[in-house]
Amino acid sequence: TACDLEVKDNMPDEGSLVGSWTLASIKNYSNETCDGTGNTLTGISGSIVYTASGVTKNLSSKASLTDFCGNLGGDMVDGSCVVTDEESGSSVTVSTEGWQQLCTSTFNGLFTSSNECEISESTTSTYTYNASTGAYCETDSDGDEECGTVQVNGNQASITWPDAEDGTCMKFTMVYDLQ
Repeated sequence: TACDLEVKDNMPDEGSLVGSWTLASIKNYSNETCDGTGNTLTGISGSIVYTASGVTKNLSSKASLTDFCGNLGGDMVDGSCVVTDEESGSSVTVSTEGWQQLCTSTFNGLFTSSNECEISESTTSTYTYNASTGAYCETDSDGDEECGTVQVNGNQASITWPDAEDGTCMKFTMVYDLQ
């Protein structure tokens, strides 16, 4: 029908990333293959716009110390976040004051009166993508390259970013903005 044709006309070309996407979720996995359920990172939203060779990400996040602690796999103890390094067994404790310092100094964020850290970030990179193999690499303005794989399924795409150095994986899932 006419409505079906309109939606199909506004879908990305098969396998293509070109167009505007909305970030649906980011998950962190404790393995390099993004297998299992993963840990959904909360409070992150934004848009990702692809041209033929460039990608612009406009992302924002808002997190409390409890959110931050959960994203790191830590535990809240007496109002502070305690994160234990599995390899060394050493622990790091982040208090509310430490969270404010991390927010403003390390993350260049805005610390709110509700003890949340608000961070807005806009980045532009170049990318290469092979739709038949899913091979994907982004290169930022400093020349740093990160590679992973992309899977496009209709109006949804997922990018998996394995990290062999620490044995983890991140998965970005985004939805194509139908115009």
